Amino acid sequence: MKRLLRQAKISSPDSTLMLNIIDQFDQLAASSASLAKFAKVANRLSGHPVTIYDSWNGRAIHIEADGMEHDVLLEIGTAAVMAAAVSSRLRGRRSSILTVGDREVLAANLEAATGRIGIVWLEQTTESWLLKDHIIAERLAAAVVTEVVTRHALIDSNSTPDSSLIQQILLGGLNQADIEAYIRDAKLPLGKQLVAIAVGEHPRSATSPEALAQIATRALAKVGITAQSTVIGLHPALIAPKSPKIDQALEELGNGSAGSGSVLSFGIGNPVEPENLHRSWKEAKESLLLRSLTSPDSRVANFSDLGLLHLLAQIPAKDVIASSDYKNISALADSGSNPTDLELLEVFCDSGSLRLTASAVYLHFTSVRARILRIGEQLDLDLNQVTDRFRAHVAVKLVQIDRARQLDDATFIAVKVGKTQKQKPKSQVDKK
Repeated sequence: MKRLLRQAKISSPDSTLMLNIIDQFDQLAASSASLAKFAKVANRLSGHPVTIYDSWNGRAIHIEADGMEHDVLLEIGTAAVMAAAVSSRLRGRRSSILTVGDREVLAANLEAATGRIGIVWLEQTTESWLLKDHIIAERLAAAVVTEVVTRHALIDSNSTPDSSLIQQILLGGLNQADIEAYIRDAKLPLGKQLVAIAVGEHPRSATSPEALAQIATRALAKVGITAQSTVIGLHPALIAPKSPKIDQALEELGNGSAGSGSVLSFGIGNPVEPENLHRSWKEAKESLLLRSLTSPDSRVANFSDLGLLHLLAQIPAKDVIASSDYKNISALADSGSNPTDLELLEVFCDSGSLRLTASAVYLHFTSVRARILRIGEQLDLDLNQVTDRFRAHVAVKLVQIDRARQLDDATFIAVKVGKTQKQKPKSQVDKK
């Protein structure tokens, strides 16, 4: 924001206009205004059609240039704007001009601590964007974040148990008394078999894990399945009752996400009793990580379909870390590119095609070809050869499995430390 204000001379009429815009959005935020009110003010100040998309709570509001309100997006769809945001590497709260089809939008992220939880944009109605348009987009995004986060916290506290309960149940390591208490407090159905679901996004965008978990939860709710969600490490995680509808609902969500710039995929563990959900969670993560080896044409992988491939996750960590392939592939993960060399290599191994890889990661074909050639030289592998590519593919999966294991270990330690500083589960205290 200071960057934009510096572009307007302090003594100019522009600076007064900018300060007025900032003040209006600050007042809206202080008065807990609705999304529609935010959008209408942005529309009035800019003269452009305005859209606010709240991916965390599943809401969208669109105000036409004439000030008319719509709860559906008329001209430019959310998926198209999100795809443009991913391909342009829209990050942080800075506004950016995105090309969507034959039109331009001026967009800014709704940015929470863990990443993108939505996006706002103005649609072009003039030949060029003005400085005030950038100010409006950025202030709109900053002000709306407060409303989105507050609304989610209110819904979460009123209708769902603490997500940390779900987290602890999935991580396991609880004694029998604690696990029974956590299951009761989490309101998990007793006597029903449940499955754990791991959610993945490829290539990774700025969308927060919490928002991804909510997107998957809403997709299941549409087919009558009530799921509960949390985040473990960087993994969105769900618990849902066993149902044949799960695969279809998530498959449709994954296929539908393809136009948004990042594709969602899912791993599903075996159905278990609530006290064994930690096993199902482990299986869900393995299914997600190995999906491209077992179900490359599907967005959903079930642990029961992995067969012997699940044994890749059973290789002792010390043996994996000691291998030269692990060390070479691990070094790729530290590249500062976006996508990283590791992410690019995985997409290439999944597809076996440079053109499909370029399309998936929104890079030019020649750029992808040059990077894959360099990566192959770095690994001392000919990635155009099936055998070398398969070797790299397996090594990528082993690196991801090991890193997921490390994230879980770190989360488990954090949860255990936090638990020692808290009271016992509510239902266990009540019994006393």
